[in-house]
Amino acid sequence: MRLRSLSPLDMSLLRLWLNQAHVRLYFGDPKQWLGDIAYNLANADWTHYYLACLDGLPIGFVQLYETRMAPQEIWRGQPKATMALDYLIGPKEALGKGHGSRMVALAIEKAQWIGSANRLVADVSPENIASQKALAANGFRPAGGTFWERPMRLAPDDRQLAAAAF
Repeated sequence: MRLRSLSPLDMSLLRLWLNQAHVRLYFGDPKQWLGDIAYNLANADWTHYYLACLDGLPIGFVQLYETRMAPQEIWRGQPKATMALDYLIGPKEALGKGHGSRMVALAIEKAQWIGSANRLVADVSPENIASQKALAANGFRPAGGTFWERPMRLAPDDRQLAAAAF
């Protein structure tokens, strides 16, 4: 599995996934998500979008962003060097195969190279046990309410060299 940058050409696939019942249950209104993503792709350098690809085929979506820049009230009061993670598995047939755990691991790697975050957080519905397990398998711990957190180990200063490997 690998993460590749989301492009405007991927929006129809993302629309399909966001309208699936198993995704909509946790992500809510697809129109809001699609509008925000389209806007941020063109205008926001503080949010990063990826497609998770398995054997070259997209199976999931990952979003990483700086919480201090996010308009959502849920992140108010987070420490300055905090990034948030959202992710989903699109095709229903890809659920229950460990892909979420691998996507989280790859997202952590990406977050290490994006910036100087020393903490990664996720907001997880209490009913989403699979996501909680994927986060826990990758070093996240409950942080109160629906929040999960994980400390980041900062990457070396020569980020450009390693970024070429992605």
